[in-house]
Amino acid sequence: MEILNLFPTPIGVKYYNINAVKNKVEPFFEELFSEENETKSTFNLLKRTGKTIEKIYDVMKRDVNEYAEKVNAGSEFDVDSSWIFINEELEPHHHAIVPIVSCFYISANEIDADKNIGPISFIDPRNGVNLFTRNLVGNHPGGKGDSAYFIGKSKHEFVPKTGMMLIFPGYASHYVKKNISNNNRILIGANWERKVDLDKLDKSLEQTPKATPISGYNIQNQNISLKKYIETHLKR
Repeated sequence: MEILNLFPTPIGVKYYNINAVKNKVEPFFEELFSEENETKSTFNLLKRTGKTIEKIYDVMKRDVNEYAEKVNAGSEFDVDSSWIFINEELEPHHHAIVPIVSCFYISANEIDADKNIGPISFIDPRNGVNLFTRNLVGNHPGGKGDSAYFIGKSKHEFVPKTGMMLIFPGYASHYVKKNISNNNRILIGANWERKVDLDKLDKSLEQTPKATPISGYNIQNQNISLKKYIETHLKR
């Protein structure tokens, strides 16, 4: 009998040896985290200037586009938003408004099996699945995510390690446990969106037979190109 594992959730995992620079980089991100404490989830970290940020951005972008190519996601991707989390505990959530999400652990475990650092757990996205399931009601002290809603849902967890990169589709629900270890868990997270060639989009819309309102832009009453329209509104 042949078993076909259909419709998997592709999660990319890669490890970098950054222990040599961790002690230099960690204070830098702790200072940034402190500066942006009120908006740490919204400011676009990877669009800042500076050698450290730019190098991390290049690495993350390269890996995301390698992932996109391997899962046949198509176009080139660039960062949409990015942030720092230090020791944050997160309720179950997803990023379904974007195609791809990535997490890069700047500082975490030195011991692979130390789950006290706070694993990140991915929940089976398929509704109604109850075969081969595990009970999520759980064992982690003070943990979020272990609620009755997820009883019977299977999960897969990753124990963070310094230099670990995770890349996954935006629809993949996940949650993060509390860090009760003696090490900081510093994470750079990012949402990634397809790069749009606005010139090609303009040409395509010129051939559109019917008017289609696009966020206030009406093709039929086209006084400026869609490219100019979008660029103007992005500056607001």
